[in-house]
Amino acid sequence: MKKFIFVSLFALALCADAWACISEAPTHNNYMFSVFRRESMDSPFREDINAYWKRYAGDMSDTSTDYYRWNRDKIDAAARSRGDVLMQRYMKLLDSYLQVCDEVSYDSWDYPTKEQLTKRKSTLNSIRNSATMAMKTGLRELNALMVMRANMMLGYDQANISFWNSTAQNLPKGVWREVARNIYARALLNTGKRIEACNIYAEQGDMQSIKWSMRNYRNLAGIQKIYLDDPNSPTLIYLVQDFVNNVQETLDQATGTGTDEDWIKTIDARVVYKADAMRFVDFANNVVRSGKNEYPCLWKSAIGMIYYLFGMSEEAVAELDEAMAMDGTPRMKDNARCIRLLASTGCNMFSPSYSAYLLKEMQRLDELIRDERGTSDIYPNHYTDVKERVVYNALVPKCMATGRVNMALALLGMMEENEQDFYTKGRHSQPDYVIEGDYAWNSDYSPWNEYFAVMDTISADVLAGYLKYISMEQSDPFEQYVVSQVYPNKNYYNDLIGTRYMAEGRFADALPYLEKVSLGFLSQQNISWYMANRKYSLPRWFNRQLPNMPDTDGPGKGEPKENMKLRYCKDMLQLQANYDLAREGKQKDMRAYELAVMHYQASCYGDCWFLTHYGHSIYDSTRNGEFDFARKTVEYLNKCVVSSDLNMRYKALYALAFVDKDPWFDVKYDRDYNPVYIPRPASSQYKAMSALYSFARQHPQYVDGYTTRCDMLKAFARVSGQ
Repeated sequence: MKKFIFVSLFALALCADAWACISEAPTHNNYMFSVFRRESMDSPFREDINAYWKRYAGDMSDTSTDYYRWNRDKIDAAARSRGDVLMQRYMKLLDSYLQVCDEVSYDSWDYPTKEQLTKRKSTLNSIRNSATMAMKTGLRELNALMVMRANMMLGYDQANISFWNSTAQNLPKGVWREVARNIYARALLNTGKRIEACNIYAEQGDMQSIKWSMRNYRNLAGIQKIYLDDPNSPTLIYLVQDFVNNVQETLDQATGTGTDEDWIKTIDARVVYKADAMRFVDFANNVVRSGKNEYPCLWKSAIGMIYYLFGMSEEAVAELDEAMAMDGTPRMKDNARCIRLLASTGCNMFSPSYSAYLLKEMQRLDELIRDERGTSDIYPNHYTDVKERVVYNALVPKCMATGRVNMALALLGMMEENEQDFYTKGRHSQPDYVIEGDYAWNSDYSPWNEYFAVMDTISADVLAGYLKYISMEQSDPFEQYVVSQVYPNKNYYNDLIGTRYMAEGRFADALPYLEKVSLGFLSQQNISWYMANRKYSLPRWFNRQLPNMPDTDGPGKGEPKENMKLRYCKDMLQLQANYDLAREGKQKDMRAYELAVMHYQASCYGDCWFLTHYGHSIYDSTRNGEFDFARKTVEYLNKCVVSSDLNMRYKALYALAFVDKDPWFDVKYDRDYNPVYIPRPASSQYKAMSALYSFARQHPQYVDGYTTRCDMLKAFARVSGQ
């Protein structure tokens, strides 16, 4: 599914001075149409098989998804401690079988030799014969399944059909009988009995096998053929869902030059253009009218989703209202209700009645999320996908389009906090939450945190207004529902607002916000080490503050003794006032130089970049709408280069040559790949280097060893011929 620069689009809509250089964020565009649980595309037997082996080994706390493979030694130890000879014999058969499976999987990339095939066939026949004999002495279910597994690998489908009918179908009900029945269904499929096989797969909830069985029917013609054969074929549930989601995928991959059909095939989807989608709508309406299918809700909701995908929101809502009142499974009705919520965003204005509807549907969606998750420790599921798409792709843009900026931000905050609180077990929402661990990372400042990424781009004034908004009780119930789920720590927002004001060069406006931020909070930021160890008063051009840096950034790397951002603002305001009051001469030049030092250190090129931002890259440059600290640095340095104090003039000339980003040379390579430097006399850095070189020759007594040893200045003299 396509990705787009969500954060920059949000910010551009918010204010003209937004920063557009944000990394790609997720589209939140997972499939909306879901009439069976996504787990049905996995093995329906894995959990029960794992549970069996865990119970046998007495290891129920293990979370392995393939327990036998990864914990065979534990199972063997349990069998030996019990004197369970039958289990030990069975395990040898299972090990041999799994080895053959691995060889077959490996050989799918190459052709096996004749000798390998002969050996493999001999091994499988031996497994089958041994398992047949072992059935008479114990572990009947396991060994019967092993017989069918060996037959399956040998391609003996008819033998498996006979074995099921004579023996395996009489096994006690349980996972081993069901796995054997699944293999029986495979044999039916391979012998041309597709309908009977798919009926078994459907009863078992094995949608992956249905997908394979129906691989040649994943289009409108295939759906029509299956429907004509059996209007209530259980495979239609999969095929309808697959068709609708393929319509979405086709639209997702569409660009101005067409649809990337090769990519759609690569991800095992199918291309469905609008003409076929609308023909499906006609067919689905006929299915509903005929009354032959037991689930009209399925077909009507498919129509509604297709209408929504093609921008027909009002028509979609009408179809989905009908779908919700029709017969269908509970999952189908929930599916229709979720799609109706999404479609409603395209044809409703914000109003008290619509807010009441949104509140009711979002609360219902929260219930579905919890039910779908159950006891799982995984956050995403189908209904979190639904909530994300409704919020990120529909409600947030809708709020922006209607000027409800604060509400849009709060929606982003709610979504981020829902996930954060899940993974931190509710602690993140507490003001005293502390991030712990050897490899801790504060995701509140991650570029993939879309809430933060937006707040890190918008104007400080807008952000300050947003803090007031979330600090108040909202009269609208839906807005209160959203705001109540936003991260409430005021330290977080006061620091963000103060930092945004600093990035805009508004130091006085930053003070009242930075004064409210606790030192303990600052120590939990990923920039904590820099805050505790860097100094903004050192000239970057003469100093590189690298010693004792940690291997990785993160919270708890440093304990700031004061809020450096607050101190910087106060020092900058005082220094600016001193500069403005100073008379022309050495004192004013000194203040100008100090201002140049402090401005450059706070720029994206300085060692104290963390004063104005929370992340740093060698590719950074001044963001649109923010104060250009580097340019201001040059302005102050240009005042210093005409100083009567030759020492001051030297430092300013050196600094100008250092900070200039218009390179004085280009690099090309000769035939032996040796670098060849080509001077650029018109560049500003060339002129700065030339001025510094001339000064060094005329006034060597004012030039320290730092400059005389400068390799770049030596290279300049050599290349420029000076």
